[in-house]
Amino acid sequence: MTESCIFLPFCPRDCIMSHWSAWGPCVFPGFRERHRHVVSPPVFGGQACPPCLTERDRCQLRDEVKPVDECEVGKCALEVEQERAAKAKAIEETAK
Repeated sequence: MTESCIFLPFCPRDCIMSHWSAWGPCVFPGFRERHRHVVSPPVFGGQACPPCLTERDRCQLRDEVKPVDECEVGKCALEVEQERAAKAKAIEETAK
């Protein structure tokens, strides 16, 4: 946003996101999550909000972090689910 646009009513306003919450507890089957939310959505052509509102991390039930390949620290839960679906589809197609 340019300074000359600050007081005009139809200036583009970018999405504003909250900070990430603290990591939640490690729960069965060994994941913990943290969340954020949209504070202010974009208006008048401002920058869109990122799609990831939840991050998932693999952990041991004693809350010790144990990263694995498909659940890297800070990796978006949506990305993990999309990767799992793609892998399952590839396996299914090769089995045909």
